[in-house]
Amino acid sequence: MSEIVDESREAETLAGETQKQEKAEVPSFGTKEAEAEEDDNFSADPASVEAFGRSVKEAVAEKNLETLADLAAYPLYIGFADGGVSVESREEMIALGEEKIFTQEWMDSIAQADETALSPSMAGFVLSGEGGGGNLVFGLRDGKLAVSGINY
Repeated sequence: MSEIVDESREAETLAGETQKQEKAEVPSFGTKEAEAEEDDNFSADPASVEAFGRSVKEAVAEKNLETLADLAAYPLYIGFADGGVSVESREEMIALGEEKIFTQEWMDSIAQADETALSPSMAGFVLSGEGGGGNLVFGLRDGKLAVSGINY
């Protein structure tokens, strides 16, 4: 009987050490625990980030508000020059209209952004050109990449 107890304790000790080693191998990016979370932008696949950035840039270049709205997660923050709004749905975003969303300065900034060199942050990934003109922020939301903010 004591052999079974000893083997059980040994197994618990080995399991505990294995868990500690697995946790130590996960890099920490400022989270309270060094475990990757579903919406952790630092764990996003770089190829997926680049492809999503390219999709956003194409929608903006084409002034395709419906595609841009499909790429967004809601609520979506839009920081217009005259004040910010929280858009609650795809329909609400489309109702704002192309003229309000696709300003030339903003479109130029997004066109200049380099989607191949985006760095993650807690907020996500920022598509923006040099010299201002606004930006677009996207990141992981509910396990998938989505636009989370537009700023002018």
